[in-house]
Amino acid sequence: MVKRGIKSARARIAALNKKLKPIADCPVDTNDPHWEEKLRNGPRALDAAGVRKEAESTLEDILEAYATGDDSMRASLRKLFAKNSAFSWATGVASSPTTARGFRRHLLLISVRDQSADFRDTLLYLNDVYKEALAAGVDTGPVLREVAELSSDKSETAMGSLKSVLLRMS
Repeated sequence: MVKRGIKSARARIAALNKKLKPIADCPVDTNDPHWEEKLRNGPRALDAAGVRKEAESTLEDILEAYATGDDSMRASLRKLFAKNSAFSWATGVASSPTTARGFRRHLLLISVRDQSADFRDTLLYLNDVYKEALAAGVDTGPVLREVAELSSDKSETAMGSLKSVLLRMS
């Protein structure tokens, strides 16, 4: 993706983030005994905001740019996700991690999100997709190493950088 495409993606993400922010910031009444069921069975944020197709298309463009761009581009995209936390929170990879390609897409999303969210949540998501990929027989090592090389080496927690975590798993 060329710089012009990144500018377009920035504008699209900002607009999507604006639509998703009220949903992301909506408090959850944990005193309601049915709060978990309501969350689980309610509309997904992208559907509630009416932006699923545009958000998924934008995410695919970003993941492609992230995978093929240089270090500067990837750092810029990580900052973009950190700045637009509602978009980052609401979007996800549609494919299953049960193929090498699907597993790679999930790892790319984890990498572009980097440590913009709670790193413990990142590790839980990583562990879930890793287990699913292993159970499906995916050769995870090469994919983990490939995405580790694209990931930030900046450590913001005692757990280390995302790059180091991915390399330890490989």
